[in-house]
Amino acid sequence: MSIRFDFDCDFGDGPVPAYQHTNPDGSTGGWVAETATVVPTATIGPNAQVFGGAWVSDDAQVSDDARVYDSARVSGSARVSGTAHISGNARVSD
Repeated sequence: MSIRFDFDCDFGDGPVPAYQHTNPDGSTGGWVAETATVVPTATIGPNAQVFGGAWVSDDAQVSDDARVYDSARVSGSARVSGTAHISGNARVSD
């Protein structure tokens, strides 16, 4: 089930349909916009966010306060953490 979540008031989109990702270990992860893709094998930390047209795939992990957005891709066994912002057409992989 999705609800409307405001990813960042600086983007001006306001609240958008989103859901909290369920991590491979069954824990509740961070917010993912319905326009983004996060595969079931990826891990999204409880404070992390994935939105826009971003993709997180394979065994990638996005944790802490990190954000992946626009058309960015995180894949393989890549780890994105801290306050990192991965955006635009960026590609992060192992």
